[in-house]
Amino acid sequence: MPDMTAYECRICQFCYDPQEGDSQGQIAAGTPFADLPDDWFCPECGSGLEAFMPAPDAAP
Repeated sequence: MPDMTAYECRICQFCYDPQEGDSQGQIAAGTPFADLPDDWFCPECGSGLEAFMPAPDAAP
């Protein structure tokens, strides 16, 4: 089962929720954070993957 943990941008606090995906970035719902393409970026502030960490309310 893929890891469906939500990830939050440390810069702007945008939350990437794998269950929702990112329609603006053409990422399908159900896409785990680990499967995002290397060139994906935060739709709010433009930060790269390295700016994200597991969301504070994400299950361990």
